[in-house]
Amino acid sequence: NQEGFWEQEAFFSPDGNDIYYAVSDSGYTKIWLSHKTKNGWSKGERLNSPINDAAKRLFYATFSKNGNLYYTNVDKVKIYMSENNNGTYDSINEIGLPRAGHAYIAPDEQFIIFDSRQSDSYGKTDIYIAFKTIYGNWSDAINLGPQVNTEYLETCPSLSPDGKYIFFGRYNESCATFFL
Repeated sequence: NQEGFWEQEAFFSPDGNDIYYAVSDSGYTKIWLSHKTKNGWSKGERLNSPINDAAKRLFYATFSKNGNLYYTNVDKVKIYMSENNNGTYDSINEIGLPRAGHAYIAPDEQFIIFDSRQSDSYGKTDIYIAFKTIYGNWSDAINLGPQVNTEYLETCPSLSPDGKYIFFGRYNESCATFFL
């Protein structure tokens, strides 16, 4: 915990040796990380990357197996990817999904699950999936349907390590987390 800061949305790096999370203070939200040590976790540090300089509010850093970093630019309501370059993240690539956030990227980057509000939404925001095409871009978003989505706000999807369960948040009169 960084004194005076609000920390949220933690994700482990693919090797489990780093934990990435969003830190909010004074209207700014940036990606931070801590390293695993033999005695626990290091003090948090701001990720040294151009992604933190390119936007006022970033969050929800998730990773593919090869270490590529996917994150949400809140100001633009879009998902971006930064390629893993030996543990550094120097590139900024908007991935082309309209009005999308809170991405879970498949380990092999063949699909992405995210929240969005689109014309076929059941409520405030729904959980969608898109697949990598043979051309390297993303397919049209597919709504995961009424088994997952409701008239409320569904957000922050992720899968269990074995891929059998989807976890997500649902906001209604009270906040709750669900899995199917």
